[in-house]
Amino acid sequence: MIIRKEVLEDIGGYDDEMAYGEDFDIPERIDKAGYRREWVKGEEYHKLVSSLSEVYRQGRWYGKSILWMVYKHPSSFPSLLSIGLFSTLPFITLGAVLFSPLTYLAALQYLLIGFYVILGFYRTRNPYIVAVPLIKVVRSIAEVVGIVEGFFTTDFGRE
Repeated sequence: MIIRKEVLEDIGGYDDEMAYGEDFDIPERIDKAGYRREWVKGEEYHKLVSSLSEVYRQGRWYGKSILWMVYKHPSSFPSLLSIGLFSTLPFITLGAVLFSPLTYLAALQYLLIGFYVILGFYRTRNPYIVAVPLIKVVRSIAEVVGIVEGFFTTDFGRE
């Protein structure tokens, strides 16, 4: 993200009380201030995770950042909720084991993931794509842990 200095100063810079989620917060505040944002085509860099513990750590951070965004920008809740729906995968599976009507919903989610794994392998021929479901489950659990942890440990600016 590249931001002009005067725009960053106008929106108040980085929020010192916000420990995480600034990559969501700053664009929201830029939009609210009336500035125009653009996506510039070019190179992107995404650091690949090298272990399940790193996947877990990132998922936990993401869970905490969702809480901050909902607190600071309540209008972002519907889009964050739709992004976070995949976090429910382990819980829908548990529900399917305990309550049979949810079995179909769990099966549908797993079928969709399986379809995308097969499609991803077909397109990339990358054998590591089969690890995606395990990585997704680990990240999903971590996101929920982050949400719960953030709910109980963050004061959201209260004294």
